[in-house]
Amino acid sequence: MTSTTTENPENEKRPATPRSEAMRAAWAKRRASAAIGAEWLSHPVCCCGCSARLQVAKNPEHQRYFKPGHDSALKSLLRKINRGEAKREDIPQAARANLARIKFIQADPEFQKAFAKPSQPPRRQRKAGSGQAVKSEEQAIHNRSEDERDDFKS
Repeated sequence: MTSTTTENPENEKRPATPRSEAMRAAWAKRRASAAIGAEWLSHPVCCCGCSARLQVAKNPEHQRYFKPGHDSALKSLLRKINRGEAKREDIPQAARANLARIKFIQADPEFQKAFAKPSQPPRRQRKAGSGQAVKSEEQAIHNRSEDERDDFKS
């Protein structure tokens, strides 16, 4: 029996491009951080750096990240980093692993700056609420009506 399809070895290696190497490195980093997150969820410790064991929640969405009152220790450390009194390396690994889940860090851009590398551009902020957009639309309409009045005066 002869095959009518052209034989093209699928496992033939293509030359690596800088972009493919960058993506390979990015995915390796993502897999490693996912493994750290999964490890933390199976054995949670306080994210302030005290390493106190936390109770494992039945639902991972309701997992606690701090012992009561310990969140202020992390907030204090992040403020010190922003003032230059502490190093970024002092941030506990548990806090780094749960950066996206800790709500007070996500809510405050100043705390997010403490996690960013100095050469890294700032993260984009969420869009303003609808009340602010309406206000700027009203301002645009007001400014437009003033310009039209000036045209009539001329």
